[in-house]
Amino acid sequence: MEQLADGGVRNGSSATNQTTTKHPVFSRRTQVRNMFPGFGIALIAFSGYVAWDNLSSPNSRTIQELRKQSEEQHKQKDNLLAWVTGHKKHE
Repeated sequence: MEQLADGGVRNGSSATNQTTTKHPVFSRRTQVRNMFPGFGIALIAFSGYVAWDNLSSPNSRTIQELRKQSEEQHKQKDNLLAWVTGHKKHE
């Protein structure tokens, strides 16, 4: 038992309870984080699936844009090469 300043007495069990409830395991952040076990890995896995699905689909808008950019870059390269060498490109 412990003597308090106001004359009261605190026994060991209530002191232990107070320290236990202030332990980091019982903090609000830990409770919220442990509320949804596996949510983090599920979110990463689902994001990977969506990215893979969007990039691997032949009709994907991203793939179509990349192909269009690639074609434009090839045209620009051919035009620059023709300009540097002085040859006209046969179309």
